[in-house]
Amino acid sequence: PEVGESFDYKNLHVTVTEADQRTVLQVKVTIQETETEKEDE
Repeated sequence: PEVGESFDYKNLHVTVTEADQRTVLQVKVTIQETETEKEDE
């Protein structure tokens, strides 16, 4: 894994913020609004 790599899973966006050659050491997880939440506003 490399720093800056990211992926989405359901309503989560996960970004690698710290890693060495073989291990992810830290990630940032952001909760994304779903379409239903956007309509409720």
